[in-house]
Amino acid sequence: MTSPPLYQFRPLDQHIDGGFGATADAFLEAAKRLEEQLKSETFFHASLPICYLYRHATELYLKSLIVVIHKCLDLPFGQESPTGSPAIRLGDRWVPIHRVHSVSRLHAYFRELMDANMNRLLDMSDTDWRTIPEELADWVTAIERMDEKSTFFRYPGADDVAKSDFQESSIAEIWACMGPDDPPSKAFVELDENDTVISTFRYDPLGLDRARAVLRKASNELSVLHFAFRCDLAGGR
Repeated sequence: MTSPPLYQFRPLDQHIDGGFGATADAFLEAAKRLEEQLKSETFFHASLPICYLYRHATELYLKSLIVVIHKCLDLPFGQESPTGSPAIRLGDRWVPIHRVHSVSRLHAYFRELMDANMNRLLDMSDTDWRTIPEELADWVTAIERMDEKSTFFRYPGADDVAKSDFQESSIAEIWACMGPDDPPSKAFVELDENDTVISTFRYDPLGLDRARAVLRKASNELSVLHFAFRCDLAGGR
């Protein structure tokens, strides 16, 4: 029988997963609220924190699911007991879970656990765990290509052009976007002492829209899966 989410009302250290899932819930909710605010209020480079919040929620949900499976099925973490320090198996090594930030590796190990223990999982709960959408794997792969180490949205550096709200442009391009039927646009034009144009930049905040959509889909799907795991498999713990 499915249990209510009792974990939501307890300190994080008393959760069966050590607080990974509840922390993911908080990051996901923050991303949604910030994204909703963006519809009515413009602030530069807003997609960076939103994408990071979604991305971190995705990572934490996967870690929660891994820990829940280990503990509910009494599976050891390598030489550690199921109640010991969580880790994931990468090849022939067990790596502490807090050192793994690759969502692709976390998802691969999660799928390995699911496939190896599916019969036990089906026997001990009311949920058909075989119905996880296949698209989740595609979303995780896309996230891995964007941000393997969980640094892309947090720090300036490589590929800054792709994630910047302002893009180098020309006067002609800017004027072309300012017709009577075009929406309002923003641009920055730098002039020298003779009023000669030195550089022009147009405001184009859509560069990370596709990334944000993928991150949103993955974290939302994992949120639903995490809730089912906690209520149906872990008895609300």
